Amino acid sequence: MTFPIFSAGGLKNNVELRPGTIAMKNINMPFLHRDWDADKTTTKLPALDLIQSWAASLTRDYAFVDIEHLDLHPDSPDYQAGIDYHEYVLTNFRELRPDIVWGSYGSMPRREYWNVQPDAKLNDPASYADWIRENDTRLQISEWTDITLPSIYTFYEDQDGWEHYAIENILQAKRTGKPVYPFLWPAYHMAAKPDALRFTHIPGDYWRRQLEVCKTYADGIVIWTYSREFDPTWPWWMETADFISSLGNDPVPVPDPVPDPDPDPVPEPDPDPIPDPVPDPVPVETFEEIWFGTTVDNVNKYVLHRP
Repeated sequence: MTFPIFSAGGLKNNVELRPGTIAMKNINMPFLHRDWDADKTTTKLPALDLIQSWAASLTRDYAFVDIEHLDLHPDSPDYQAGIDYHEYVLTNFRELRPDIVWGSYGSMPRREYWNVQPDAKLNDPASYADWIRENDTRLQISEWTDITLPSIYTFYEDQDGWEHYAIENILQAKRTGKPVYPFLWPAYHMAAKPDALRFTHIPGDYWRRQLEVCKTYADGIVIWTYSREFDPTWPWWMETADFISSLGNDPVPVPDPVPDPDPDPVPEPDPDPIPDPVPDPVPVETFEEIWFGTTVDNVNKYVLHRP
């Protein structure tokens, strides 16, 4: 593959974007910040037997770890613990499964939107320089990976702003000297602004622009998506199929949106439940918040917009 495209996540009825073809490979995804038996804010290292068990269960040629709960800014008191955590997890995985190509989601660079915009670089060069400084320290994580996986998800409708942000983040990722496969998501991020955009699909032309930017600046793409629905006429799906075909690969097989042949006997929860009034209300998690391991209370760690 000259421009590999990977599928992370899936769709209703276990539809994968490109199952069984060379155009898109499926990728293992250990969510370390969500699935380890440790609290999301801890620097406690996962037990080795847990890593061994997980490594033995992996069945695909590529895998990435997702460690998002540790602060890797060099001025953070937890900085060294965060670096040590990455080294411990990644070196053990690679020693246990040297047959797998390993990456670390979002480790290099730190995802940055506002401070890489042209006007911000001009008017606030110190903030841009601080971002570069942090990325300088994150470079060492690439010593324990085979590929670099920057995150360039979509927070705003501004297509030019997204392109500036994407290119800057990809160029920082390329400093690792490893193949760069950015993570794209065909929906607006959970912290998108305005709020009404959150989890809604990106328009087809916007999505195609993202694919083309990655083709120009990166070495491949990881498409993250997870949905309880599927429609082969979704604009992002149609643009993805056309994009893959434009690379000279086989046409994308488009599955029919058939009903789930083995529906879950337990009804799925309302994606936006309204709790009954209680004296001391607790946060209500939606489907998306449960899946992404976050709640409304801690979603601010993802927010890139100015207050």
